[in-house]
Amino acid sequence: MRFRKNIMVLDTETTGDFGQPLVHDLGYMIIDKDFNTLKQTRHLVENVRSCKWALNYSEFYRSKDNLYNQQIENGDVDIKLWNAIMKEFKDDIKRYNVNVICAYNVAFDFRALNFTNKFLNNGDTYFEDLLTKNLYLCIWNLACETILQKEDFKLWCKENNKMSECGNYRTNAETTYQYLFSKLDFEEEHTALNDVIIEKDILKYIIENTIGTCEYGLQYSCWRKVQD
Repeated sequence: MRFRKNIMVLDTETTGDFGQPLVHDLGYMIIDKDFNTLKQTRHLVENVRSCKWALNYSEFYRSKDNLYNQQIENGDVDIKLWNAIMKEFKDDIKRYNVNVICAYNVAFDFRALNFTNKFLNNGDTYFEDLLTKNLYLCIWNLACETILQKEDFKLWCKENNKMSECGNYRTNAETTYQYLFSKLDFEEEHTALNDVIIEKDILKYIIENTIGTCEYGLQYSCWRKVQD
């Protein structure tokens, strides 16, 4: 597997309903076909963070608030209005000639970006239009169709308590990263850029260690492909 042009790996952290998620933390990395980093950036969304109801809506969001405040104080992340973030996002896609946009669960991230943009911009359909102009790649689906199909992974899950309460093999990014890089104690930070970095590493591993072609498009319920 190889890429021909530059790609973007992105991640969103959200609050709100699963079906209507609002982005409060957006990170992305642009890399070339050899996985060299051309740009990486992360922004907190001022429009969302300034809404007290958004903070109160999600217990997980509240649990991260002290971390976010510390990162802001340390200068590790900045806060911008959504439209300023989107201008940079659009400009970067054009400037770096990005033609593949990917995430571990790109269908969810796309839904979050699309809903947030519509919510804050009176129904603007930029992300819907973007679907027709770029290729979308789900790293989760790619992992489930390749490395997570192996019996070695399934045995590893059983031996290391990586089964869900329903008895399914866990296929999330944290588990996949732990398995590929033999880091059983690794925990996702669940801040946007940190998650992007591990997702890029997962993608790089798959591209360099498997054969075949990538299946592009939004994918759903990818975990089902790994279950017996």
